[in-house]
Amino acid sequence: MRILILIICFFSFGHIFAQNVNDLIAQLNKAKDDDSKIMLSKQIGLSYQKQKGYSKAIEYYQKALELEKSGKKPLHQQGETQKDIALAYLLMQDYPKATESYKRVLEIEKSDKNTEEIKETLEGLATISTESKNYKSAIEYYKELTN
Repeated sequence: MRILILIICFFSFGHIFAQNVNDLIAQLNKAKDDDSKIMLSKQIGLSYQKQKGYSKAIEYYQKALELEKSGKKPLHQQGETQKDIALAYLLMQDYPKATESYKRVLEIEKSDKNTEEIKETLEGLATISTESKNYKSAIEYYKELTN
């Protein structure tokens, strides 16, 4: 009986998720302005990420980032979206792409002179380097963090 209930819950939740994502995609397709498209793309990305659909999440985060860049949105906004992409790669355990994405985040944050975010990103890069057993890079990021 418990297994039957779990199966029903699983399929019900999967249906709700699919309905939610489909609704968001339909809204995205109808959206007229870039701000709405950016917001919806990020929501779709987050929905996929929560369901471990990391490749699809990255796809929608990248769409949002492209719109932010073309619309000349503030650097901190672009940095947050790039950070979403980096996190999705990290969750996929694709450390090289996560590192590459976090380095882009760091460039944006340095341009924006956002010291708190810079520290967070350096910590993230150090952690990724440690996870991928690249200890030399981890030490360099920690050194930069303490300067």
